[in-house]
Amino acid sequence: MSKDNIEVKGIVESGRAIALFEEILNHMKEGGAHFEHDGQSIDLTAGEAVEMEIEVKHKDGKRKLELDLVWKDGLHLGGTAEETMSGLKVSSKKTEESAGEMAHRNVGEETFRELAVAEAALF
Repeated sequence: MSKDNIEVKGIVESGRAIALFEEILNHMKEGGAHFEHDGQSIDLTAGEAVEMEIEVKHKDGKRKLELDLVWKDGLHLGGTAEETMSGLKVSSKKTEESAGEMAHRNVGEETFRELAVAEAALF
């Protein structure tokens, strides 16, 4: 079995990083994304279910968001993992709002799909 791999790492402006994630999300919403870099190319389409891990850290002035998504044959929706993910809350942090005033919302299935697509760029 062959293994294709594209890995790109560097420092970019925050706006450029966000725009790249949005571009990947848009392509995945349309059915799939095609990645090319240094002569390698990979097509990525989402299956019915995805194995997902989200890790958020803040330590010593460093903040980190890590999204890990894996599509495998034979994955099915349901079970305790789906229940665990439904407990995650994500909100926009607005500078004019204090932490206590920030509105939170439950992350729905559509948002998880969008996060899944964003992680695909980091494989």
